[in-house]
Amino acid sequence: MRNFKIIFLIIFLFNFCGKEKKEKVYNNPEGIEKFHLIESKVQNPSFELFANNSIIKEDSIFLYSFKVIFYDSLGKKIGELKADTGFIDRKKLNLLARGKVFLKTEKESIFTEEMMWIDSLKIAKSEKDVIFYHENNVTYGKGFITKKNLKEIMIIGRVKGKGE
Repeated sequence: MRNFKIIFLIIFLFNFCGKEKKEKVYNNPEGIEKFHLIESKVQNPSFELFANNSIIKEDSIFLYSFKVIFYDSLGKKIGELKADTGFIDRKKLNLLARGKVFLKTEKESIFTEEMMWIDSLKIAKSEKDVIFYHENNVTYGKGFITKKNLKEIMIIGRVKGKGE
């Protein structure tokens, strides 16, 4: 009986220790290198996207080293965004840019490490530290939000520099 208990214990330990963790396997995402995409509503473009690399996975497009040109409803260029990485929600067309993020409008530009474009409202915003260039002045702050169609960039908090 004692030998049976020892054999049972050894088998139990080998069984328990021998189990491997099974990881969830996802379908291979589709990747695209160096592409140009134009999103249009009716006749005029809403935005143009240029990316060096991307991965399309379910409802998102993950972007690497990309540029976006934004247009108003009349097809006039209203701004340009460059970033290291980001992703687009394919359903809502919202964009989250990360890394070195640079947004340039007709009269202003801003550097930050993260920015969100909300396509339905046609605004950009961030809660990260920003460097804001406007009218030959430099302002440092915490976060920003734009008016519709990137008409004006407003710093949210902790403002320091010319143009305070």
